[in-house]
Amino acid sequence: MRRAGFEGLEEVPLTGHKQGVMAARLGGLRKGVFLLILLCAAVEHGRGNPDPQQVVDEQARVKFGGSSQGYGEASRPKVEMLVGIMTAADHRNQARADAAWQAWGDVVHNFPGLVGRVKAFLVVGYGADPEVLPNHTVVEGNYVKLPLRDGYSAVILKYLYFNHWATSAFDYQFLLKADDDAYVHVPRLLDLVQVLPQTRLYYGMFCTGAPTRTPGHKNFVPNECYPLSSYPPYGHGSAFDISSDLSRYLAQNAEDFALGTINSCIRRVCRRPGEPRCENARGQLPSLEDVQVALWFLPLSVIGIHDHRMGDYGSCHSDTLALWDLSPDTLKAVGDGVRAATAAAAVASFAASGLGGVGGPGDVGGSLAPPPSCRRT
Repeated sequence: MRRAGFEGLEEVPLTGHKQGVMAARLGGLRKGVFLLILLCAAVEHGRGNPDPQQVVDEQARVKFGGSSQGYGEASRPKVEMLVGIMTAADHRNQARADAAWQAWGDVVHNFPGLVGRVKAFLVVGYGADPEVLPNHTVVEGNYVKLPLRDGYSAVILKYLYFNHWATSAFDYQFLLKADDDAYVHVPRLLDLVQVLPQTRLYYGMFCTGAPTRTPGHKNFVPNECYPLSSYPPYGHGSAFDISSDLSRYLAQNAEDFALGTINSCIRRVCRRPGEPRCENARGQLPSLEDVQVALWFLPLSVIGIHDHRMGDYGSCHSDTLALWDLSPDTLKAVGDGVRAATAAAAVASFAASGLGGVGGPGDVGGSLAPPPSCRRT
C-alpha cells in the first residue's frame, strides 16, 4: 500500500566528510530496511490482539484526536521554524527542562530578533503512570502535553505525536527536534537552513554503525527487532532539523508508524520470561528514536545533510550549531555566554572573521576539534 506523503519530494544530496561511506551503505540498506519495516508491521498486526492501540506500547496510547490549541487550518500561525524540546513530566527532568528553556528555548529572552520567526515548546507526556490520559494534545504555556505515558523509551512516539500536532497547529518551514540536555544556536541554524533545499531536508550530525547487541547497554537492540548488520545513516537524536514536507509525511502516517517501532519491539522482547535484563543502570529500556526516524525516511530515498557542528560534544567554538550531553548548570552557562557575547557586539566581530555567512552571535570560546565518533557500539 502506498503511504501518504510520497508525492512531490525531491532528492537532497549528502554533504560532509561522511558522504562516501553513507552513500555506499544506502543501496544495500534501503531494500533490506524497507522489507524490515513491512515485516515488523506485519508481525505487530498479526499478534491476534483485537485492539491495535494496545500493541503500540504498554507505556503509551495512540490518540490523534486533535488539540486544545483551537487553531483552524486557515488560522494557523506562520513561523519559519518550530522547535520541540523533548523532556519529561517528572521531577528528575524538571531541572533539565528549566535549564534548556532558560538557555535557549525561550526565544524572547535569548534571541529577541527571532520573535515571530521561531516558536519553541517543551514537549512532555503525562508521567509514567497517570490516573487519566486525555484524548487530545494540551498546550499549557511553554509546554505541549501529548496524550501518552511519558518515559525514556517513549521518545519516538513523543516525536511522532509532536509532528502530528504541529502540522495542525502551525504553518512552518522547518521543525527542529532537540533533547533537553542539548543547546542549539537557533539564529545560526535558521540562517543556515534557509539557504539549503526547502524540501526533503533532513539535517543534523549523521551517524552510522552496527547495532549494539549487549543487554543492559543504553542502545541495545535484539536481533529480532533489527536483524540487519548496520544502521542507515541517521541524524543524531540530540538535535536534528527537517523540512515541513517530511514533518507532514510523519504526521500523515503517524497512526501506522506508531504500530510497530523498534522501541515497542525491544519492550516486548525484553519483557518475555527468560530474556536477559535489558534495562540500563537507571532502569530504563533502550531507545533508538533517531535510528527509527531514519528508517521511516529511507523508503523515500531521503539522504541527510551531515554537519558535525550539529553535534559538538564538550566544546563550543565560533560556528557551533548544537552542543549535547550538557548538565543543567552547563546549559545555563552556555546560554549566559552567548547572551553576553551578543551584548558585547560579537555579531560584528563574528562577521569580520570571515564566517559571517553562517550568521549568529559569535564565539563563546573553545577549540575547532571535531566531535568524537557517535557510532552506536
